[in-house]
Amino acid sequence: MKTPDSGFAKNVANFENIISRVQALGASYNPSREAIQLANLTDKLNLARLALSNLHEQMAQQKNAIHARSAAFEPLKKLNTRLLSAAKAINIMPQQIENLSSLNRKVQGVKLSKPKTVVETEKPATDEEKR
Repeated sequence: MKTPDSGFAKNVANFENIISRVQALGASYNPSREAIQLANLTDKLNLARLALSNLHEQMAQQKNAIHARSAAFEPLKKLNTRLLSAAKAINIMPQQIENLSSLNRKVQGVKLSKPKTVVETEKPATDEEKR
C-alpha cells in the first residue's frame, strides 16, 4: 500500500510544526481560549500520534489478513478449473455451466471486462470532398 504525501501522517507532521512554532514564541503566546493553549495543543498532538500508530497497526493487521485469505484460496483455483472442465465434459445444461464459469471467475479473481467500443474519428476531408 502506498503512503501518500498527504493524509494523516502529513497532518500530524504539520501539527508538530505548528506546536514547535508556538513553543518558539514562548511566553508571548498566551491565547484567551483554553482550547488553543500550548498544553492543550500538546495533548491533542499526543492523541494524534497515538491514533496514527493505531492506524499503522490496523493496516498491518489488515494486510496480513488479506495475504492469509489469498493464500487460503490459492489451491482452489486449480480445483475449480478442473471442476469446470469436468462439468463441460459431461454435457450438463448450459445455464449450469455458465453459473460454474461465473463462480470460477470469482475464485480466480477475474472480472468480466466490458467490450471496448471503437470510437470513429473524423477523417480529414480530401480535396474532392471540399469542392
